[in-house]
Amino acid sequence: MIDTEQLLQDLTEPQRQAVMHVDGPLVIIAGAGSGRTRVLTRRVAYLASLGIPANSILAITFTNKAAGEMKQRVSNVLDRPIRDFGKLDQRWPTICTFHSLCLRVLRHYAEAIGLPRRRILRHELLPNVVAPLMVEIGLRLTFSIGLIASLDYLGLGVQPPAPDWGLIIQENQSGLSVTYWPVLVPVVAIALLTIGTNLVTDGVARAVGGIDRRLES
Repeated sequence: MIDTEQLLQDLTEPQRQAVMHVDGPLVIIAGAGSGRTRVLTRRVAYLASLGIPANSILAITFTNKAAGEMKQRVSNVLDRPIRDFGKLDQRWPTICTFHSLCLRVLRHYAEAIGLPRRRILRHELLPNVVAPLMVEIGLRLTFSIGLIASLDYLGLGVQPPAPDWGLIIQENQSGLSVTYWPVLVPVVAIALLTIGTNLVTDGVARAVGGIDRRLES
């Protein structure tokens, strides 16, 4: 049970009016740091406290970060977790971005308008999932390469005689006054592998997301 008095107790009078408004449209004009997210969060909870079905409440934001923050705040106010599975027919309020809402509508009514689900998955879901996933893989691989090489150079990784670029650099640094090739070659190899990994993952992300094709058109 939601305590409406607790929802309103730390709000100003204009904020209370905005939270308690139910019938008809409402425009809230507020600057940054004025408590906009708090008002919207309490408004969602207040509507739910009036008996309005939670799945009839929709809150739209511009960014995934803002949507995630609002979900967490609404979850805290309602005192129950909001598990968003990207659907329209959920048991809790739908809090998402404009793009996410459009995608949910497409997925929900795809078959009704004659679009097969696999088409939606291939053209809408796959580009939006694979692209950031490939970028994340590239970043993690790059970090792993640098971390392993650094640990091996410091003697905290694999030990001789195991072949490793970090060990090669560490063992040959004392001979820099004679020749620099034994140190330079593994350093260049690590750099090329790192750059190549990023280029490959970025290329795959751009190809799957159709970024280059959109730029050309």
